[in-house]
Amino acid sequence: MAASRANGDYKPMTHGKTVNGSLNGDTNGELGEYLVKRIDLHARMSKDPSGKSVIEWYNGEAVLYEKQFDHANFVYHKDVAAGVARVVTDKEARILDAGAGTGKVAVELKKLGFTNIDGLDGAENMLKLAEKKGLYKKYIHCMVGPKKISQLEDATYDVVSCGGSIAKGHLRYDTIKTLLRLVKPGGYFVFSCAQWNFQFPDFSRNCLERCFDDLKETGLCSGIDELKSFHIGDEVGYIYTLQRGDRVLNGT
Repeated sequence: MAASRANGDYKPMTHGKTVNGSLNGDTNGELGEYLVKRIDLHARMSKDPSGKSVIEWYNGEAVLYEKQFDHANFVYHKDVAAGVARVVTDKEARILDAGAGTGKVAVELKKLGFTNIDGLDGAENMLKLAEKKGLYKKYIHCMVGPKKISQLEDATYDVVSCGGSIAKGHLRYDTIKTLLRLVKPGGYFVFSCAQWNFQFPDFSRNCLERCFDDLKETGLCSGIDELKSFHIGDEVGYIYTLQRGDRVLNGT
């Protein structure tokens, strides 16, 4: 686990590997451009607690993101989908893909036979690209924060998936409760979190564990599983599977 740092000197996330002297065999320079722009994204993630500049990045770079994601050594989306398949056998299970982006997790879910998927994201241009591919039944454009999502009823979904979005500058740990409450009792919330995030004091592993403890104490979560994985390249990440408890929440 990366140590938390208080002086603002943060370790950058892995942005790709070289193949024969070029980035992942990139021949047209677009992948290199994308990986350079990811450095700007991570600077925004580190410095903007509101997340507004991060949404601006995704809206502005949606097309480049979509074209180059699969060439950049990301693996978390496949592991989140596999995590869903480990706990759910019903291929008609109702799934919400939170932080859907252009639908990378949904593509993997569909490969595994899941068909009943809604997508939610705060970046409208990312969702528009997902819609062109016909990946979701519903496309929900909204931000996720610590309060109840007004567009959705509690205990609606059998599963909520979230790949790569619970991260510094994206969705904070307090949004785990927001998304878990959308799951039916006995259902599951499966999400990824890159180890890179743990270096930030407000995103440390201890903070995550306190969040989990609170969810269990309130009865909203009945069980938690952690599986070591990878986020991008050889950058370590984790897949977390939370089972929804029986607690009913009222109001916000």
